[in-house]
Amino acid sequence: VSTQSTWDIQFAYFRMAQKRLEKEYIQISKNPSKYYSAAPEEEKNMYNWIGTISGPEQSPYQGGQFQVRLNFPQTYPFAAPKIVFLTKIYHPSVNSKGELCLELLKEKWSIAVTIPQILEAILNILASPSTENPFMPEIAEQLKSHAAQFEETAKQWTKMYAMQVQSR
Repeated sequence: VSTQSTWDIQFAYFRMAQKRLEKEYIQISKNPSKYYSAAPEEEKNMYNWIGTISGPEQSPYQGGQFQVRLNFPQTYPFAAPKIVFLTKIYHPSVNSKGELCLELLKEKWSIAVTIPQILEAILNILASPSTENPFMPEIAEQLKSHAAQFEETAKQWTKMYAMQVQSR
């Protein structure tokens, strides 16, 4: 394979990703959700987005506003974005660096998955934290063995870190 054809393939992926991200941004703008929002961080760069997710009612995250960074690879939608919580959160699926463990972004990834579906999946894990496939086993163990203590800690962290959106 020549250097020129490799470059052509990379450029084709780049253009495909760019068009897909532009299309999804328009759809999100036209159909906003009351539970989350997301947009490119800079107008000229469609690959880095900032999202805000509202803590679901009846969860320890209720009332919180959680910022996430979505970094899309140039091969999107063939490869999943990397998502990092910018707002500290006490959750078994989010580590201390804010990195998220979400099956949808790993083994369940498909080119048909959209940004709103990703944000809905994050909203769902906030609404129902799970002990299956945890990123933070000690938090998962606390959730399993001492649910009230987990819930109290998660509520405290939500008050401390998510009641006002942290500046970037």
